[in-house]
Amino acid sequence: MLKKFTGDALVFGIGSALSRFAGLLAFPIFAKLLSPEEFARQDLVLSFLTCAAIFFGLGLRTSFTRLYYEEDNRARGVMLTSWLVLILISAIAIILVALNAQEYIANQIINDELSEPLILWGSIGLIFALLAEQPMMVLRLRRHKYRFISVSILGSTTTVITAVLLIHQFENKSLAVIIGYMLGHAMRYVAGTILTGWIWAASVSLRKSREMLTFGLPLVPAAAALWAIGSLGRFIIQHEMTPLDTATYGIAAKLGSMIALLWAGFSLAWGPFAFSLMDNPSKAALVYSRVASFVFFIGGVAMMSISVYSPELIVLLAQPRYADASQYVPILTFNTIVWTFLSVACVGYQYAKKTYHQTIGVGIGCAVFVVIINSMTKALGVYGVVTSSTIAALISVGYCTWASQKYLKVDFKFFRICGGCFIMFIFSYGTMMIPSALSKSQNLVDLSLSVFCLKILILILGIFLLAYICLGKPIVTKAFTMIKMKACAKKTFSKL
Repeated sequence: MLKKFTGDALVFGIGSALSRFAGLLAFPIFAKLLSPEEFARQDLVLSFLTCAAIFFGLGLRTSFTRLYYEEDNRARGVMLTSWLVLILISAIAIILVALNAQEYIANQIINDELSEPLILWGSIGLIFALLAEQPMMVLRLRRHKYRFISVSILGSTTTVITAVLLIHQFENKSLAVIIGYMLGHAMRYVAGTILTGWIWAASVSLRKSREMLTFGLPLVPAAAALWAIGSLGRFIIQHEMTPLDTATYGIAAKLGSMIALLWAGFSLAWGPFAFSLMDNPSKAALVYSRVASFVFFIGGVAMMSISVYSPELIVLLAQPRYADASQYVPILTFNTIVWTFLSVACVGYQYAKKTYHQTIGVGIGCAVFVVIINSMTKALGVYGVVTSSTIAALISVGYCTWASQKYLKVDFKFFRICGGCFIMFIFSYGTMMIPSALSKSQNLVDLSLSVFCLKILILILGIFLLAYICLGKPIVTKAFTMIKMKACAKKTFSKL
């Protein structure tokens, strides 16, 4: 079963990683072509649209995934038609909100009057994004892996190419990014629909609609609270600090999101795989425990690797004025690992259809975040924002893990996980500070070969320590044995 899950995760991961990689390729282009004000503007609008997608999506994507395996093909078609009708109703609401509230959103929420046209174009893109969820979900659940990969890459590539081509055509350059966002989702919808064929039934079921909404709607407040913990801080920075600070935080978030390339396939393949194991609870608990350990190990390796070289990456890919962003990268990548662990920890109550636990857990974390964010930001600046989000994430995931244990007991080996987290932060920040210690200054950037090699050696040591703590001694022993065998084989062949 683990081999099957790994295969699905790799294939889906390649597709999602390639599509996200196209977006990451655009990140240095936008960072160089857009001013801090323009970069912050498009980043805030896209973040706002993400929040809007949570409310207008009604949790239907998650509920369809959960109910898909309980129905035959005809019932699935009825569910898709019912879902489509609800999307069209949401589309009407989106257009009405965009036409009547765009000025308020631009001035009061985003705090930038030039973002008004971006909101209108982004709203159209949001409708296409909601529509594209249907064919993309069907491709995923039917395991049409290569079609899924093709559509994902096509959509992201369309977004990037459109934005780059249009960025010199507008005085408000950030508008080009939003138009690219719109056309990218439109392309995903059209291409996905062509590749899936006709997937809808000729009838709508109120019972199925009610069943999907009953499962999905309780997840909306949780998803909104989750968005608030991860993204509300940039709006606080925009209001309390400068556009350069907002852009710097956005650069750090972009670089930190590189770790999402690892979890792209995992997040797509995990849900169906995890639910398929629930017929044998003891086996499921064992698998979930192993997967959780690997989540923290692989995430920790990625976190240390990205963080160690983040000062140089930011200077090379963006601009020197964003160099301070490297200080926030370790914490932001760690937050991604914590939220990824939640998808493993919450399977118990999700399978029992007690999703209100997630709403409660994330709601508690969000409440703590809202209470402390202002004081933390005034005291620590951008550091206060990222620290507040980490505190909220740990509280939310802690509660959800405790609640899920009521329905499925899983030994997640928390002492190992805590030790692994300690190693992640020590090696991430410690290795990042090497140039500063060597030059006796606050400069974190050193492109010399000697410092590069020194960082690699320390990083390798950190990876072995992390493997020992998270995965146990046998894994490390096996790794050393393999290295020793290869060295002996190389020595033998050299003599021959």
